Amino acid sequence: RDAGVVDEQVDITGRLCGSGDGSRGGDVEGEGPHAVLRGLEAERARGLAAAAQDEAALTEEAADLVFHLLVTLESRGVSLGNVVETLRARHARSLAITER
Repeated sequence: RDAGVVDEQVDITGRLCGSGDGSRGGDVEGEGPHAVLRGLEAERARGLAAAAQDEAALTEEAADLVFHLLVTLESRGVSLGNVVETLRARHARSLAITER
């Protein structure tokens, strides 16, 4: 279920980044990699502040953070699949260390 939501968001993000229609993702990406990273950093800070609030605020800010992360990945040509594989590899290493 969650993978479908992520796949849908990746598709939406890819279309926004490449649309040139003045959308949020396209605007940020059009300003270059530093603007994309500034957007990601701003959302991270807002997410931390929202964590001290209620669940709805945290959910909203988490969605913005994920969106900006996806825009950042898209702008650098990094696939979400590569990120997931990196997480899996880390998890496997962590399990190997724990089992020793």
